[in-house]
Amino acid sequence: MKKYLIYKGEELLDESHIYVKSQSRKGKCSQCGHESSGYHATYKRTLQTLPLHEKTTYVHVIAYKFHCLNPELAKSYSLKDLILPAHHK
Repeated sequence: MKKYLIYKGEELLDESHIYVKSQSRKGKCSQCGHESSGYHATYKRTLQTLPLHEKTTYVHVIAYKFHCLNPELAKSYSLKDLILPAHHK
């Protein structure tokens, strides 16, 4: 399954905008590694990326936070599913 869905693209005079939505249904806790599917919140991020066709390019991402449901943790952590590929040289 793909992690992200590109659902819209816009090309303006000097900018390009790509709209992406996470398709993740689970998140992994950074504290204990426990996987969870308990949604906590939706959040949006806008990232500026490398230019496309000599235009400033933005990626608008809708992603999710999940609650860690591990009963062994003293408190509940929120897990983010926003993991995008890193730029490689």
